[in-house]
Amino acid sequence: MPIQLPGDTLLIHAARHGRVADVVALLADGADVNGTTTDGSGLSALYVASLEGHTEIVTTLIAANADVSQGAQAPSTSRIWSRASAPLSAAWRST
Repeated sequence: MPIQLPGDTLLIHAARHGRVADVVALLADGADVNGTTTDGSGLSALYVASLEGHTEIVTTLIAANADVSQGAQAPSTSRIWSRASAPLSAAWRST
């Protein structure tokens, strides 16, 4: 697995790197689906997976009751949000 970024929880790290099996295992072990990074940015696993284009992980997190209204606490540009929202929209339509 790639090096974990400072502030990433294990779930966010797995979501960031497209590790579907790890996301499923962490959720089964009780990981907080709505937990956020600890570096003050407030990024959730759902937001990170959406930003990275990992649609299967987005779908998995939504099925695990991830808060789809939760974004980032840090300011983000509309360009970043539009990139993040495409996989989220696709996954939302498929549920």
